[in-house]
Amino acid sequence: AFILMPFAKTIYRLDTTTIARMSIRLLALGIAIVVPGLVLAYAVLIHLYQYAVPPAAMVLGGLMVLPSYFYLPIIYSFFRANRQIVVLAVNLIGIAASLALSVSLLPRIGMAGALTASAASQWLMLAIYVVWGRRLRNQGTPPLETAPVAK
Repeated sequence: AFILMPFAKTIYRLDTTTIARMSIRLLALGIAIVVPGLVLAYAVLIHLYQYAVPPAAMVLGGLMVLPSYFYLPIIYSFFRANRQIVVLAVNLIGIAASLALSVSLLPRIGMAGALTASAASQWLMLAIYVVWGRRLRNQGTPPLETAPVAK
């Protein structure tokens, strides 16, 4: 969110097709940031703090973070189209999925279960945003004059 916040006004003025392309580029940026960040964090945890964290936990943490890089611009397109209810619905679905998976996996596999549940719910939210964002693109967005613009 901090990466896109200064550009919110500009993003609101973009059409949904351009926002979809931006999502792909932002995912690539996310990979470029998250992968080295995870490697660095792992090295610091292991060598500096002598905290034995399983590599799988780091991978699951990365998988949990990456979808937000992709779907954040799509959220802006829903806000632009005055469809905040869609964002609320997707977040509620993500919360329910995360809770259900956490309750199921946490007792069985501990921290890995919690990370898996969080990552799975983020990827579910991404899938929903992509499908519903495609529908929004097919419907078209309102002209700039009627779209809400952040000030």
